[in-house]
Amino acid sequence: MTSSVQMARKLVIFGTGGAGREVAQLARTCRGPAAKIVFAVDSDRYDPPSDASRFTVETPESLAASSDEVEYVVAVGDPNDRSRIVARLTALGAKFATLVHPTLRLSPDVKIGEGTIICEGALLTTDIEIGRHVYVNIGATVSHDCILGDYATLSPGVHIAGRVHIGSRVFVGIGATVINGKPGAPITIGDGAVIGAGACVIDHVAGMTVVAGVPARPIPRKAPATGD
Repeated sequence: MTSSVQMARKLVIFGTGGAGREVAQLARTCRGPAAKIVFAVDSDRYDPPSDASRFTVETPESLAASSDEVEYVVAVGDPNDRSRIVARLTALGAKFATLVHPTLRLSPDVKIGEGTIICEGALLTTDIEIGRHVYVNIGATVSHDCILGDYATLSPGVHIAGRVHIGSRVFVGIGATVINGKPGAPITIGDGAVIGAGACVIDHVAGMTVVAGVPARPIPRKAPATGD
C-alpha cells in the first residue's frame, strides 16, 4: 500500500509519447485525480508533446535542482533506452515509484522491483519474481513460477506461460506467447533478446537474439543506423 509520504511526492513520468500518456492515466488511477503529476523529457532526444497545454514538462536537471520531493517512473517502451534513462536519473539522485493498477489482485508470492509499471488488464498468478523497471503492458499475462529480469518489456496482449525465465532488457512484442517450461527446466529467454509481435516461443532463446514467427525462429538483427 502506498504511504502518505509517497502520496505527497510529485510523480514525474519520464517520456511524453503514447506510453507516457498511458502511464499518466495509470498514475491518476493509482493515486487519485489530485495527484501531482508532471512529465520529464531528455532534451537531447525527446521532444515535448505537441499539445503542451495538457502537460507540465520539465527536465530531470531542473527537477533535481528544485526543492520538491519527487519520484520517477520511466514510461519508455524500449528496454535499452529505459536502462539508459534510469542510469541517468540515478546519477541525479532520483527515487523511483512502482505503479500497479489497483484492479490487479496480487498474490503475496509475487515480488515486484522498484520502478516497475503494471498496467490495467494485466494478470499475474503466483510465485512470480519481477525485477526493477519492468513494463508489463495492458492485457499481458504471466503465469506461475516465472522470472522477469530488470528492464524487460511485455507489450500489450503478451502471454507468458508457467516456468519461464526472461532475462534483463528483453523486449516481447505485442501478442507474442511463450509456452510453459517443465519443473526444474524452465524455458529461458536470454538478456537483450527480442521476441517479434505475434511470435510463439516454444524453446530457449539465446541472449541478444531476435526471433519471430510460429514457431519462433531466429532472424537477422538489423544493424544500427550510422551517421554521416
